[in-house]
Amino acid sequence: MKEDLLARLVGLAERNNQNKNFPLTIVKVADYLEDCETVNRERIYLVFNQYVLPEFKEVMFDFVSQIIQREFKGRAQISVGENFVEFWGVGD
Repeated sequence: MKEDLLARLVGLAERNNQNKNFPLTIVKVADYLEDCETVNRERIYLVFNQYVLPEFKEVMFDFVSQIIQREFKGRAQISVGENFVEFWGVGD
């Protein structure tokens, strides 16, 4: 994945939150293998505005992680970063 593109997407989400007074903007990015059909990894950015409570952030990260686990019936490997949830190993 191209880090500069991801940083620009997060920046757009941050501006979206400010301009529209949103508590959260979600950005999902998929990285495909060379066949352009098989998904290698997916990353879901949770971009919060500066006023949300830490408890809200915690609940949202847990919520997204649970959705991924249930959707892929436990096949997904999940990594949680500071502002994203990344998953891989499903190939769908």
